[in-house]
Amino acid sequence: MASLAQHLLKLNEAAFIAATEAPFLEQAGTGDLKQNILEAWLSQDRLYAQAYVKYAAQVINGIDLGREINSNSLDERLLDLFLDALVNVRRELKFFEDVALRYGLNLLADEESVGVKKYRELFVECSRVVERTTMMEAMVLLWGTEKCYLTAWSHARTSLSTSTSSSNAPYNLALTQEFIPNWSSAEFSEFVDRIEVLLEEVWQRIPAGEKNETKKKVEDLWGRILKVEKEFWPVV
Repeated sequence: MASLAQHLLKLNEAAFIAATEAPFLEQAGTGDLKQNILEAWLSQDRLYAQAYVKYAAQVINGIDLGREINSNSLDERLLDLFLDALVNVRRELKFFEDVALRYGLNLLADEESVGVKKYRELFVECSRVVERTTMMEAMVLLWGTEKCYLTAWSHARTSLSTSTSSSNAPYNLALTQEFIPNWSSAEFSEFVDRIEVLLEEVWQRIPAGEKNETKKKVEDLWGRILKVEKEFWPVV
């Protein structure tokens, strides 16, 4: 198996499509979402981002840097990756708050959604095993959630050019001018590509005798990620 990422993407293509092409995303692109639905989802995405902060911090705490000085070692680069992921999501939280203030959006959630709760469980589970494993699960989770997020909002972006909505309501402008361009940007795509490169390096350092067992674990984890992603989008 040459590429773990490509193997996972082809493993259940229907589930990946279901997780990244929800009707919610299409309505977001065409400007047909109702404000209360957008605000409810944004409030949950903010809670997800807060959980992501703790996840990245816990993974960083578990990375073994060793004693040798080698800034190009895989573990050093994994540390840099998760540090950047932590900075990115912190910036994202500030972006949420800034856009909400400028466009009059309510980001306060009454309680966590099922999707947030299940992602929190995955974050805790994968961060706990970092110290005694090869970072495989932690990397699959990081790549999986970011790959789905990028693909989903890139899908929404394709609807922008075909939108028939004439709504200039502030919440629609927040989507079309702020959120969708940010979540489907070239910069974000490059970050996801960077994760994938390191994911493959982590996979390649798995001992040959452990590859089959590890493959089964990450296939199961990928399936769980896709299920959570599908649940994360509101029904419209």
